[in-house]
Amino acid sequence: MTETSTSTPQPDTVPEDADAPTKPHTGAQRVLTRRQRDVLTLAAEGHTNAAIAAILHISVNAVAEHVLKARRALGARDRTHAVVIAHRTGLISLDILNEVHGQQQAAVAADLEGLAAENSELHRHHAEDRDQLTEMRATITRYRTDLTEAREQRERARDTAVALENDLARAGARLAEVKADRDRATEMYYAAMRDLGAAINRLDAARRELDRLALDSGWGRDTAARIRAALDAREGQ
Repeated sequence: MTETSTSTPQPDTVPEDADAPTKPHTGAQRVLTRRQRDVLTLAAEGHTNAAIAAILHISVNAVAEHVLKARRALGARDRTHAVVIAHRTGLISLDILNEVHGQQQAAVAADLEGLAAENSELHRHHAEDRDQLTEMRATITRYRTDLTEAREQRERARDTAVALENDLARAGARLAEVKADRDRATEMYYAAMRDLGAAINRLDAARRELDRLALDSGWGRDTAARIRAALDAREGQ
């Protein structure tokens, strides 16, 4: 709960004579209010006025006013002197400071444990990332090997295709030669058949001429039969 002062509002800074030595008021030298003791305790802990104001939920001017009143009550030269006097006289307890320090140390230890846990988690993630990176590198290596093999297979397939094209071209040329030979053989066959037909025609003509000569010259039938048999034998060959 924020404290408000019933006096005239103070400026944001402590008055110029705030750090000057003050004389303790009669009957109030060892008397401090609870808020003044809280302020001095936090000051002994090393907090600034702004930090004390934030912790106690009061204004910075109120903190400065509490410090000034505590100094006057204790007859202290400055804030540090007021803290020393309050501690020596038991107005602020060392146990409180130790408790505060213990809490701070516990908080620091908790923070350290949290940092250690975060560090362990980071190491675990780093190890996982490193394993993933290693696996990715192995995968990339396999992909490169597969790509190289695929390229080699493509080259071999291309060479095979070229060889097949060459074989096909040679087979086509050979087929053309065979067709040409077949055409020539066919022409020779038909020429031979024509020659054979002509020879048969000539042989028939010779038979007819022989028969006619045999009849005209008065040859005997035996002679004509021998000549015909010779012609038949020649035709059979």
